Amino acid sequence: MNILYKNIFWLLTVQMANFLLPLITLPYLGRAIGVNQFGVAMTALSLMQMLILISDYGFNLSATKKISINRDNKALVNETFSAVIIIKFILMLVCFFILIILMNFIPVIHENEIFFLLFFGMVFGNLFFPLWFFQGIEKMKVSSILNVVTKFIFCLLIIVLVRGKEDFLLIPVCYSVGYIVSGFIGLGVACIKFKVKFYIPNIRVLRANLMESNTYFFSRVSVSMYSLANTFIIGACLGSITAGYFSAAEKLYNVILTVISVISDALFPYMAKNKNLKLYKLIFSVTMACAFIGIWFLYNFASPLLNLVYGHAFSESIIVFKVLIISTLFAVPSILIGYPLLAAFELERYTNYSVVVASIIHILLLVVLIPTKSLIIFSSILILTQLIVLVIRLIGVKKFINMDRSRRNNVIDKAI
Repeated sequence: MNILYKNIFWLLTVQMANFLLPLITLPYLGRAIGVNQFGVAMTALSLMQMLILISDYGFNLSATKKISINRDNKALVNETFSAVIIIKFILMLVCFFILIILMNFIPVIHENEIFFLLFFGMVFGNLFFPLWFFQGIEKMKVSSILNVVTKFIFCLLIIVLVRGKEDFLLIPVCYSVGYIVSGFIGLGVACIKFKVKFYIPNIRVLRANLMESNTYFFSRVSVSMYSLANTFIIGACLGSITAGYFSAAEKLYNVILTVISVISDALFPYMAKNKNLKLYKLIFSVTMACAFIGIWFLYNFASPLLNLVYGHAFSESIIVFKVLIISTLFAVPSILIGYPLLAAFELERYTNYSVVVASIIHILLLVVLIPTKSLIIFSSILILTQLIVLVIRLIGVKKFINMDRSRRNNVIDKAI
């Protein structure tokens, strides 16, 4: 249990850096390069985050769970580690070809080809950083320190190097350098400090690891459809200025979900191994109480907060932020119910299918309502999406509660 609390602490430390550093760099960028170029930058960042999800292929969940359960089996850990790195490298190449194809069809990318290509360094750097390995062995201190240091470096580079619109191309360089440095150092720490041995597994092992992660991949991609994809779709269809207004609000909104996701990510490998329902209920209750207080504060002080962070040029982002805050009332409990509870007790299908169904509805509504060009409507779609996810996962909770006692005990016994 002490390991769990330490992992939560270190993950929260990383996310505090993720929270504080963007509060410095994003407002700085918004003021230095203007709404138009800021929208281009956020559209590119949104696309890179989606490509990272593709190259990750759900391994942050499947490999984490596999390594957590089999951490004492050195041969299996080495095999899993090597297979994941090889698969992610192949998927990174696929992502690069996707980017090349998009350049020929989407105006905002075609008009800023070099900018988007330089941003691809994020995908390359993410390939090497084995976050899933550190989560699996519940050793988050080293990776957390590396994350904080490298992100501080590239944020500092942005502030020092980007002075105005003429420095636009330096933005993706700074982001890419941070990810690449973090990736190589993280890989080195895993191999040197934790004695992981990398080798090229046979095709059977690669296929097995890929198949094991299929469900998690489609789940994570589905999540991206109603989170990361919003800015990209808006930027591609309505232009960079509209994307700038939306992404300014969305970045602050994502901070809340990121903090909750940290608790979920730290709790998941622990619950997968120990099935400690008493501790889960305590963490769920405390987190929900803190979340509601935070939601109330952010909703009521949205206007001064947005003006302070971005300036009055982004005043249209205020109402978007308020709508997104409302959606967290459903998002927070659904995140906590998902992998830490349902997936840990072999009910992943409710967690995964919830986001697949919700994402399909979300994209359909977004495409249908794009002609309205209303940021309020685009933001409101997310409320319905998060509600759908929560309802489906609550059905899973009901299934868990009604689970035959002998079956539930069997699941727990398998973890001991």
